Amino acid sequence: MEVLGRLLGPRSSFSPELESLRSSADRLLPGFSGANGRHRLAKGLELGGRCAGVLTMAPRYENTTAILEMTGALDGVPHFHLAMDHDWDEAARSRLRSFLYYLS
Repeated sequence: MEVLGRLLGPRSSFSPELESLRSSADRLLPGFSGANGRHRLAKGLELGGRCAGVLTMAPRYENTTAILEMTGALDGVPHFHLAMDHDWDEAARSRLRSFLYYLS
């Protein structure tokens, strides 16, 4: 993964500072465990600092997503969360297109 991350350069989503992810996770969600929530939140913050926007996706029924949103940690990051359960429809496509349009 590290070699692939270097080859992709600025287009890579690989974290060059793995320890910073752990520090962010410890600061934001100490003691939390579930569905990789600590990593997902720290990764969203990291990518938000170096990308135009962050797109996340999870099943609608997942409780971890609700907890991550309640932290408010991604409030300052252009962030779009797709919550779906076999219902990818035109309304979801439209919301995604609008988010991507405003990023450019």
